[in-house]
Order: sequence, then structure tokens, then C-alpha cells
Amino acid sequence: HGLVFDPLLPSGIEGPNGVFLDPSIAGGALNLTYPPQAGLPRSRLTGVGLLVDELNGQAAPGFYGKLAPRNARFERFRFRGQFAVWVEGLHAFLYKPHANYTFTPARSRLAANALLVQRGEVLVRLEGEFDKPTALAIARSLHP
Repeated sequence: HGLVFDPLLPSGIEGPNGVFLDPSIAGGALNLTYPPQAGLPRSRLTGVGLLVDELNGQAAPGFYGKLAPRNARFERFRFRGQFAVWVEGLHAFLYKPHANYTFTPARSRLAANALLVQRGEVLVRLEGEFDKPTALAIARSLHP
């Protein structure tokens, strides 16, 4: 399947109804979409209740970029002893298609609230129209 890591799935959420692999990213990237449901309202940007992006965490810190306008909140913290970031508010989300460390605007889009957490070797990004406590609960529920 091109992934060098074991995917993590949230517990207690109906879905996923979409599974996408991107082999162009070193180590592979996985995108999962979950339908809107209780606690996970439909995102006006993605049309889904929850978007999960997963990357090989060894390569990941350099892969994700964010352009956060002034009214977006950007909060770094530790989650279970590992790196985590909560971004609240509309922002541009970019990811680099290759390890050449140049951002490619063609691979960017508007994003809603997002939580990035490192879970072992996997960098997980949870995006949706939900608050930080909801995002943290989903992150805690992630399992192989």
C-alpha cells in the first residue's frame, strides 16, 4: 500500500467513507474522510465531519506548513509527551509533495480547525468544525 507506518483509526466514529493514499509523499500519506455525525458537523470547506491526514512522522515535521492569519489561534503543546499543535480559525494548509522543502501553493487549500499530534512514528492531523476538547478526545481514541 506504500505506507511505511501502521494507520491509526479513531474509535467510536462512524466511517471512514473515503480512504485515499498519496504515494508521492515520502513514506506515503493516508487521508481518511468521515461523514458528518453527532459532535462532528459538516465542514463548509471539506463537506465532511472529520478529515484525518496521516504521514510518516520521521519526515513529517518538515512537510506541513501553515499560513495562519492574525485571527487564527496557533497553540503548541505536548500531547502524551509528544509534539502537538492546535490551529483554531480559518487558515491556509499546505503540504510539500516531495522532500525538497519548498512549499507548493498548488498543494494548498483553506482549512478549518485542526489538531496535529505525533503518535509514535505517525504524524496525525485532524481537521473539522469542532473544538479543541473534541479534537483531543479523537486523538486519544486513535488505535492501530
